[in-house]
Amino acid sequence: MQKRLTLTVPVAILILASFLIGTAHSAMIPFISTYLSKQTTLSLSEIGLIVGAAPLAGIFGGVIGGYLSDHYGRKPIMIAALILSTISTFGLAYTKDGMLLFWINIICGFSRIAFNPVSRSLLTDLVEDHQRLHILGYDQTAYNSGFVIGMLLGSAMITSSTPYTFVFTAVLTTLLLLLVIVFIKEPARMTATADKRTKSIGFLKTLSLVFQDRTLLWITIGGVLFNFSFCQLTSTLPVHMEGVWSHTGITRYSYLMMINTVIVIALQIPLSKYLNRFNTYLLLFCSSCLCAIAYLAFQHYNWAMYIFAIVILTAGELVSFVGVQKSTLELSNSSNRGTYFGFRSLTTVGNAFGPIAGMYFLQHYSNHTFLYLVSFIFVLCMLSYVISAHKSKQLFIQKGEAL
Repeated sequence: MQKRLTLTVPVAILILASFLIGTAHSAMIPFISTYLSKQTTLSLSEIGLIVGAAPLAGIFGGVIGGYLSDHYGRKPIMIAALILSTISTFGLAYTKDGMLLFWINIICGFSRIAFNPVSRSLLTDLVEDHQRLHILGYDQTAYNSGFVIGMLLGSAMITSSTPYTFVFTAVLTTLLLLLVIVFIKEPARMTATADKRTKSIGFLKTLSLVFQDRTLLWITIGGVLFNFSFCQLTSTLPVHMEGVWSHTGITRYSYLMMINTVIVIALQIPLSKYLNRFNTYLLLFCSSCLCAIAYLAFQHYNWAMYIFAIVILTAGELVSFVGVQKSTLELSNSSNRGTYFGFRSLTTVGNAFGPIAGMYFLQHYSNHTFLYLVSFIFVLCMLSYVISAHKSKQLFIQKGEAL
């Protein structure tokens, strides 16, 4: 019988860290463009370039942060990332020069994403193998809860002409920094018995070894395609719904997002625990299948069908989270887990280019064509997960036994 999960102080602090990070990020990131348009003389194109620099820098931040944590320890890299994030956030609040804002936001995006795989790697280091996926469910729920609160606070603070939202984010990051310094301690096995061979391998060599892991490579390709399509939920779908329902479109969209948020927060933990028994590649395949069905359902301009679609899409989101975390844990070990978690940040390429492509197709083609395209990309995602299952030689069989 599986032992009950016990939250030690470091584990509890890391989960609290995810809540604080979620709150801090959502209070600032969605409102950077609004703040800059009000408080600077920069053009919309310049603001778009500044805002877009952060997620692209974050791709490298996740990979490099994860790699460094495998070689120099989780805690030092977490501290360094939080210090850089705090300083750069204050910089965004009190800088008006466009070029300086561009570079500051690059540092902010790099350090912000660098923290995530390191924190997640340390969290899994601190618990037993059978509890890892369960604890990651708690971690993601904490982040999602913080994200909702941060959005509410950020929307209230951004109405002011003062940079309250940036100061608020920087203060939360500083609080998190103090918590990490005081309460976080890496397991002795991570510092005393680290793999010497891994420590001697350089960054580029490590990346080449990760790329040679064909299973991870195809899962990552699937992740890029999945994020490319899934991010349409928060970028092009509201524009699509406004075109369908006119002035009530945005209101209806906000209801859908509320349904999505409630389901994710309510079911993330129990589903993470329940789905742990299923084959990783089957979970990834089913998540893409559910999302493809959801976007086909969006073709029917009926409010009840849209509610059905968001429930199915959210189910795909939850199953995908479990599959992604499970695959990363299975493919990595204690000496390279940070690198593997960091490598997963490459999937944010889909988040960066998805809205651009989605808006283009929505502008130049019909709404139906746009929705069919998104569904088709989810089908390609399913194919990439089938290939990854073949590379792993598991197919849809769980460790030699049928599901």
